[in-house]
Amino acid sequence: MYRQVLKFDRENGSYIQPSDEILVLGEQKKSGLIVCKTHYAEFVGPGAAVFSPVETDYNGVIAIGEPVLSAGQNLSSTKAYNIRIQWMRWLHKITASEKNPIKRSEKLLFSLKEFFGPYRTRP
Repeated sequence: MYRQVLKFDRENGSYIQPSDEILVLGEQKKSGLIVCKTHYAEFVGPGAAVFSPVETDYNGVIAIGEPVLSAGQNLSSTKAYNIRIQWMRWLHKITASEKNPIKRSEKLLFSLKEFFGPYRTRP
């Protein structure tokens, strides 16, 4: 259920981005991506924009569920960016009141578990 999505290019020491276009995560409920950056990670939920040409500072990507990526069009890209902002606001709202980083992480994981359901391994 959780797996690395991008391939690592050993020659230049970076992950290979699937496209130079803006990609949009499919809107099916049971999928998402955790985009790992140098000092933090971002959650990208269903319907949100991910992997634009200007967003190249990621170190890895972890898939939740079975995400489907598609190339965004002009109108859908704007909508997808707005959805990504909504996801960031939702996560900030959940964690902003907690000063302790461990408690913040627990709240975040609990909220994601509530949204996606319990973790299950494949047979």
